[in-house]
Amino acid sequence: MRVCRNKVAMKEISINTPTMRSTIFIGEGVLEARLPLLTKDQTNFVLTDSNVYALYGALIKKYFPDAEIFVLTAGEEYKTLASLTAILEKMAGAGLHRT
Repeated sequence: MRVCRNKVAMKEISINTPTMRSTIFIGEGVLEARLPLLTKDQTNFVLTDSNVYALYGALIKKYFPDAEIFVLTAGEEYKTLASLTAILEKMAGAGLHRT
């Protein structure tokens, strides 16, 4: 257990694979403590579906105020090539690229 600068107790879990290392942070308040550090000084793009956005839209807007947000209609029938094309066009319009 570790306490970060915002006085939030969180647990860290490290995952090591042959190609990369990741850290998962768990605990109350971890989103508020970690997300601003992860999104600072970069272009962000949020892709979500309408069900998730209905639940967490305000939170998404709070932590990604300058991000382009693409809300896909929920349901398997909307996961189409046309939807993928729309997503990629929106990403390109937001200035995103492979890196």
